[in-house]
Order: sequence, then structure tokens, then C-alpha cells
Amino acid sequence: MYMKKVVSILFLSCFLLFAGCVTVLGLDESVIPINLAAQYFSELHALHEEDGGALWGVSLHTPFVFVDPETREIVASHPDSHGILLKQGDVYVGKLPEHLPAIYSTPYFGGRNWAMWPWEIAEHYGDDATRRLRSMSHLSFHVLQPELFGTSAAIINSHMDETYARISIQLEINALIYALRSTGAERLQAIHDALSIRAERRRIYPDGSESENLFEIHEGLAQYTEFKLDHRNGNWDAELMYIEMMVNLMKHHPSLVGMFGYYSGALYGFLLDGTGIHWREGIRYESDLGFMLREAAGIDELTSASALNLNPYGYAEITAFETERIEIQERFLLEIMDDFTYLPTLRIPSGFGAGNMTINVMQMFRIPDWGQVFGANVILPGEFGRLDLYDGFLVGHGSGYAMVLASDIVINGNRITGPGWELELNDGFGLQPDGDDFIVIRSISF
Repeated sequence: MYMKKVVSILFLSCFLLFAGCVTVLGLDESVIPINLAAQYFSELHALHEEDGGALWGVSLHTPFVFVDPETREIVASHPDSHGILLKQGDVYVGKLPEHLPAIYSTPYFGGRNWAMWPWEIAEHYGDDATRRLRSMSHLSFHVLQPELFGTSAAIINSHMDETYARISIQLEINALIYALRSTGAERLQAIHDALSIRAERRRIYPDGSESENLFEIHEGLAQYTEFKLDHRNGNWDAELMYIEMMVNLMKHHPSLVGMFGYYSGALYGFLLDGTGIHWREGIRYESDLGFMLREAAGIDELTSASALNLNPYGYAEITAFETERIEIQERFLLEIMDDFTYLPTLRIPSGFGAGNMTINVMQMFRIPDWGQVFGANVILPGEFGRLDLYDGFLVGHGSGYAMVLASDIVINGNRITGPGWELELNDGFGLQPDGDDFIVIRSISF
């Protein structure tokens, strides 16, 4: 499937809020190792206790849940506010209700907001406590963001699919890394260059400024937080090497819409730390980290990007790569368009009360004048039921429906499976053939 053509990045950033209840599991039904889960919670608590609220002025020790996607068992670090979780040793156990997806998310249930991991993520990290704790801290911080930063609007950065914007953001990030590796006048010059590149991009895409800021606050400061908790001594060499590696991987992706803010936001945070100002006080989702750095660094005038010396930031390499990439990208998008035009599809009208869609923003891109494309790890719930996409693509078509490829589908009651997806229909809904295609409609019995 197409996913083999796409660089896979292990970050998910679509966070949903749900309400619900849990049912209690007995001691002998446990699938997640209780003692190991308790150990991981204890290590996370110790890390956050060491911070003591110094970083953001509040405790980072938010309630955390591990979930087994198959059994829907949860093991939690805290009791719920409704008293419906069962205490078992040093943890609390229960089971998610059916309407809550058992995914990496920040759900609401039992009267509390939680950070939630599928247990397989913890297993992926194994004995690597450093990476595990950093990643857990990242998600814990997302739980706190509404308290710290207010309510976020939708984060839409569709302009980052444009070639100029892709080149621009890579240059800006490279200039920020260059600044962090420098001191004195050399650092100040690199900051000036990064901000000048940023200003030129925002002049060309004025509607993107607010959404860029939101993304940098939401994901960039979560990334910054996990780094800060792990490296309070201020030695960022390993972090900069990591970010450089991720940025190098990022450029291979068909879309930067859901990626750049992790790195640009974190880098602005590091540089703001170097100015000595108390910049974390009063941050809101509408804050502009670039503007804050410009003020803190005392930079009065910026320079037109065309007048900058961009060679230190990899301009020649980036532009050459992007020129070749766009040719490959166009062929890739044509393949997708051809498949969804000429192969059988299953369509779900958007009027069927779609709920909060869970997506991997790093596998999301747009086909101009055609539709929004979402890669694997998509959950689309709604009045009709629920669609789970684990391979291939889902297209949000401009005609008002979502569709997946439907070659060789298998219908088993209200469960329909196709290439890389599974659809569960609620009562009162069914499939109607439309030539070689299928449409989800009301009031069809199997």
C-alpha cells in the first residue's frame, strides 16, 4: 500500500476529549502488567516531582492511563473522580467504554482528563526509561495546555504544502539550530536571519501566521517541555542532533502541515531561555514565539529574505531536494487520484453526523482542488457507526463525503472490511451499491 512510500514518524498530535464511564476488571483479568505499569507511573511522578512546578508554575503530574486496545483494559495512575475505578496495589484498573477509542490521546472520563497510551507504546520503549519518560511527559503536558494557554482554535497550516513554504520553514529551523550552536554576534545574526525568513513567509501567506503560532505553542512547547525535564543542565547537543535528524527525515514527507511546529516551537523556546527573560509567564495560544524572541534579542530591523546569505542554512541543498521532490510528489498524488477515480470506493456522506475524527497529522496532506487526504491510523466515528483505517488512505472529498478504496470488500452483518480498513455500521444504516462503488445510506438491512 501507499504507506510504504511515506516516511513514518512516530508522533500523533490529534487530541480528543470524550465523556464516559468505565467498568471494573477483576484482579485475574489483568492483561497489562500491573507492577510494571506502577513502576512507569512512579518514575514519571519522580521526574515531575523533581521539577516541582518550576518549569510552568504548575505540577506536571497529570493522571496517566495505559490501555490495551484489544481488551480495552486500562491501568491508571490516579483514581477517577467518580469512584468507579478499582484500586489494585498502587494503581487503578478499569475498562474503557466502547465509544472511546483506545488510542494515544487525552480523553475525559470518570470526571477527569487523562493522558492515555496504548500499552504497546510502553512496550516499544522497553527498558529505555529516558525516551519513555520524555514521551510520557510530552503527552502529560498536552493535558495541562488548556489550563496554561487557554482554548486553541483549529490548527490548519495547509500553506505548508506549498514548495516555497516548505523551503522557508526548513531554512528557518536550520537558522535556529545554527543560532543555538553559536554565541554572541554570530548567534544574533542567525536569529535575525531566522526571523527574516519567517517574516517573508508570513508576508506571502498572511493567513498562516495564526495557525503557525498555534502549532508551535501546542506541539513545539510540549517537545520543549520533555527536553527541559530531561536536560536541566542546559546541554542541548544531543537534542540539536536529534532535531537535525528529524528535520532531515521531515523533508521526505509529502506534507509538512503536521510536523514543522514540533521543532521550530522547541527551538524558539531554547533560544528564549538564552535571553534570560521570564518568557513562559503569560504564554497563550495566540502568542508568537518569534516575535517574543525578536523583542528579547533587541532586533529592530529585519532583512528581505532575498538579501540574506542563506548558504549557512543549507539553501542549495534544500532547494535542489525540493525541486526533485515536487516532481515525485506530483506523480504520487496522481496515483492516488487515479485509484480513487477508477477503482471501486466506499463513500460516507458527511451529513451523517461525523464526530471527532482521530488522525495522524503527520500523514495528512491535500490534493489541490480535489480533497484532503489522510493516511493510516484514522478513526472516523459518527451517527452511521465507525470507520477505522489502518492502511492506505481516506479522502475527504470536496463533494461532501469521505471515501476509501473498496476492492474485494467483505460484509459480515454490520461489519464491513476492505483493503486497509474496517467499518462498523450502527442500526439503521447499510450499504447501497452504486455501480462498482458503495455508499453508506440509512435504513438498509443486511
